[in-house]
Amino acid sequence: MNDYYRLLEAVLNHLPEGVVIVDSQDRVVFMNRAAAQVRQADPTKILGRSVVLCHSEQSHEKVKRALQYLRTMRSDHLTRMVVDSTRNAYYENVYFPLFSEDGEYMGTVLLTKDITAKRNLEIERAQDLQRKEEKIEELTDKLNQLYSASLLTLVRVLECKDRYTAGHSERVSEMASRLAEAFWGGREETD
Repeated sequence: MNDYYRLLEAVLNHLPEGVVIVDSQDRVVFMNRAAAQVRQADPTKILGRSVVLCHSEQSHEKVKRALQYLRTMRSDHLTRMVVDSTRNAYYENVYFPLFSEDGEYMGTVLLTKDITAKRNLEIERAQDLQRKEEKIEELTDKLNQLYSASLLTLVRVLECKDRYTAGHSERVSEMASRLAEAFWGGREETD
């Protein structure tokens, strides 16, 4: 059995995701290298301790509620994003509650990975998209202004030739705008 445990430990230590195993008494019984690195924790100081005590005191009640939820939930996993404000880091945690064949809670396996770089990239992309949308709106407004100015210039050139029709196009345009505004509402909708 000892060889199997060492083999399992070697496999878990080679995974890129952090793996933390908590027993039915909420004690940490295993933490692989990736979990220790992600959490910046010394496994020798955590193994055998309550998982609640591995968190800040202000988080204790939250962790207790989460552990209770894992004991009673009937889905195969729970995924949460955790924000570590002290290190300005983001983690994706996936919790897998373990039950025996007769339904007894045996513990929880936590897979954790640092998603800070991915999260920062998503934020940067969203900000870039926002800037591009604002620029498109600005350029669309300028294009509409240029289009309107071009049409107005063309109308004035055409009306210059004949004094009788001078201002006619502008009056028709104004009347059409008023009718459209009365029918559809706001000025922005009718331009």
